[in-house]
Amino acid sequence: MEKFKQDLPRLAIFARYLLPAVFGIFLFGFSFADGVRFYMNGRPMKMSLFAFYKNTLTSAHTYLAGTTDTQANWFYGLMAGGAILFALLYLLALGFSLLAAYTACRALWQGRSEDEINRMKVIFKIAFPNRGFLFAANCLYLVPALFPEYFSAVGRRFLALSGRETVYVDVNGYLIATLIMVALTLALSLLIKRWEYQKSMNMFVVDRAADEA
Repeated sequence: MEKFKQDLPRLAIFARYLLPAVFGIFLFGFSFADGVRFYMNGRPMKMSLFAFYKNTLTSAHTYLAGTTDTQANWFYGLMAGGAILFALLYLLALGFSLLAAYTACRALWQGRSEDEINRMKVIFKIAFPNRGFLFAANCLYLVPALFPEYFSAVGRRFLALSGRETVYVDVNGYLIATLIMVALTLALSLLIKRWEYQKSMNMFVVDRAADEA
């Protein structure tokens, strides 16, 4: 127990940088499960996040190629654009998370040379100038998780008036999971701030003297 207490600060610091990357990989796998419960014209249904994206792009390609309905064109255009943008933001969030995890682990793991530690910290600081930017990069996962709500909002705006089927999201498991990850990341960020200085494991402080030597 005493050893665990001694190791707890280091474990918490590593967990803060690893959690978003692990979550990003988990979210991709989870996206194939039926994590969204919604109602379509009063009928309860379930669908995976991957299916929301895939069906949206497939339907948009079909309708935009052959319809002259202005409302439908706006709807499917916004849906296709949103699906592509949200998917790219997921890749950006995952890329940021993997970069932060890689550079932090390389810099903070014991036994590294000072030159390598500083090189990793410089790369980290270029991508994440401050703690706020790092946390904002982790929050990018919220955007792709919100796609069912985006689908529902745009559908109600453009299709409800014409009597077409609209979607009302009841439970979005992906959004809930992402909110939990963001809350844990924020809690860890606040918890480790003092420990980072005590353990000399602060990714935002580069040893300039070592760089100049």
